[in-house]
Amino acid sequence: MKMFKRFAAALLAGVMVLAMLTACGGGAGGPGESEFEKKVQDVYMAALNKEYGTEWSNNSEVKELATEALNKIADGKIALTAITAEKKTEKNYVGAVVCAENAKQNAEVYTAVYYEETTAGTITVNSDMVELMKTATDLVINLGKQNNTKIEVTGLGVGTKTVGGKTYVAIGYKLSK
Repeated sequence: MKMFKRFAAALLAGVMVLAMLTACGGGAGGPGESEFEKKVQDVYMAALNKEYGTEWSNNSEVKELATEALNKIADGKIALTAITAEKKTEKNYVGAVVCAENAKQNAEVYTAVYYEETTAGTITVNSDMVELMKTATDLVINLGKQNNTKIEVTGLGVGTKTVGGKTYVAIGYKLSK
């Protein structure tokens, strides 16, 4: 009986580890990314490249920050104060924003945009967020010009995270002096 309990405990632990590893996805774009997450990233990268007039791939530094920003989502909602993330050095600024829409819960809370693999025949980009990011980076570039500082966009990226079958998206950029 004692050996059976040990065997059962070991078996249960093994099943839990296996479940945890398979729930993380695996596959397409990087460790823990599903094919669907990669598809969402590709669709958003195409929209970003179109908006910025570029043909860049998903910048790994921007993607990492964008993915980190998604960790702030709780129950599909994100606070206004947590919707952006940033990383600065003397020469570079990397910023990311979680794609969200105000669901009128209150002025401080937004609903994070998500896609479900089972219902997403076509992934429709949140074009308002893409346009807003382009407007913001253009503003920073123009302010730099006014201060005789050349600033340019040197990278674009998309991060995704799937929780409970919902794939959330954050987009970002890298500015360099």
